[in-house]
Amino acid sequence: MTDDFLSQGASLPAVSFREVGDRVTGVITNTRKLDDRDMDGEIRTWPNGDPKHVWVFDIETDDGAMALWVRGNMVAAIRDAAAKGSVKTLAGARITVEHHALGEPPKKGLNAPKLYRAKIEPGTAADSDGWL
Repeated sequence: MTDDFLSQGASLPAVSFREVGDRVTGVITNTRKLDDRDMDGEIRTWPNGDPKHVWVFDIETDDGAMALWVRGNMVAAIRDAAAKGSVKTLAGARITVEHHALGEPPKKGLNAPKLYRAKIEPGTAADSDGWL
């Protein structure tokens, strides 16, 4: 697993879920937690002032390394998949995330939220010690 120090600043193409049915599958090589920022670069916060966070999973796919930005509905889908798959660590795990539906728009004029489902399979010893 790549350590956070070496991966900071590394720019991987982000996974994009444009259409219902879009999915990505890959092996998780690194995870990091970042402050979530708005379009102006300002840290997004909760009503109580605490910063919001986003997880970034570096994954190795058939098309090369990509960054999976995990926030919103995707967080619950991945956590549920990890529990169902008895996955105790993400290091070396194989993950599939699919944009499977649109939810109800929270307010008039806003886009409908993307809904996700996920599957996670534990990695092998070779995956988790850096040999991919």
